[in-house]
Amino acid sequence: MRRTLRRVAGVLALTAFALVLAAPTGAFPGPNFAPNSWSADITTDEMTDIRTFTVSLDSEAAEPLPATLVWSCDGEKLEVVARFDADLSADSAIEVTWRANNDKATTEHWGRAGNTRRAIAAPDPRNFLSAVLGRDVLRLRAPFRGPDGEERRIVTFNTGEARRKLEPVLRHCRLAEGDRVD
Repeated sequence: MRRTLRRVAGVLALTAFALVLAAPTGAFPGPNFAPNSWSADITTDEMTDIRTFTVSLDSEAAEPLPATLVWSCDGEKLEVVARFDADLSADSAIEVTWRANNDKATTEHWGRAGNTRRAIAAPDPRNFLSAVLGRDVLRLRAPFRGPDGEERRIVTFNTGEARRKLEPVLRHCRLAEGDRVD
């Protein structure tokens, strides 16, 4: 029974998180976008008392494209979402290339996050998180709809404070420092 309640609570919290991500186009980046800005939020589901920890990082600049990375931990489930102020070009899986510092670039197919054309979720959030921790810069390239067809744009995030800023997510998801964060 307890396991079922946890699953239901997890589904409800993820649904609420997806609804936030699916906010109308005009809601992002909005007046709260601040280059290189970190923010954190803790919410508690009134029905299940499950706490969700969310930490976000805005890209280093609004040009060429404002973007936000969002790390969320609901119970012990980690989710990483990239949200953009432009429509992504594909309708399903999006080919994303990311690189932390001067490490080798990684290309993956990220799925849609929620019911929106502007947010995608990392397929392996723990691997992505472990790659970001301890690195100063993260570059993420994804395809967007441009006036002349598909455009690939690179968005840069200053992740130097990631280990400290993501501590609530790491702790809540029971991810130990030095783990591969699986």
